Amino acid sequence: MRNLEPSRLLNLSKSLRRSEILRIDNPEGQFRISFRGDPLEVLRVIVRASLCGGCGVCSDYCGRGAIRLGARAEIDEKLCSGCGRCNEVCPLSAYAFRLLELRDLGSSTSRPAHI
Repeated sequence: MRNLEPSRLLNLSKSLRRSEILRIDNPEGQFRISFRGDPLEVLRVIVRASLCGGCGVCSDYCGRGAIRLGARAEIDEKLCSGCGRCNEVCPLSAYAFRLLELRDLGSSTSRPAHI
């Protein structure tokens, strides 16, 4: 993920419901993320941290007002309950998951998602 900033990933990881990011290493520009829990839930947060364009969908669905928008979404860690709704409604993570599904199905019309 070219645009992944560890501090952003850690901030958005507060929204994880069933998982926890334990460590982020960046040797030679390659991210290694240690976590426990659901890998798909963690992948959604990684996608959000890397690709967020500030569309505001996550903020609209946050019942606690914990998401501030600028160029990208940022979670107010004091207000976030960790419900994970923002991860579920993010259109970018949904799109990335659809690309991965198409790749896994071996569709000739899909291209591998480089996330």
